[in-house]
Amino acid sequence: MTDDSAKSLDGAIGTHVIAITYELMDRATEALSRLDTRPSSTRR
Repeated sequence: MTDDSAKSLDGAIGTHVIAITYELMDRATEALSRLDTRPSSTRR
């Protein structure tokens, strides 16, 4: 394995991890905003 192929593989893995992280953050934010609507309405 050359340095170039190792770098491109590392870059591909990094991009994939970032994409998964954003997807999970998006789902977590959506879930939290859904949960937030109930307590905030009872608080007011």
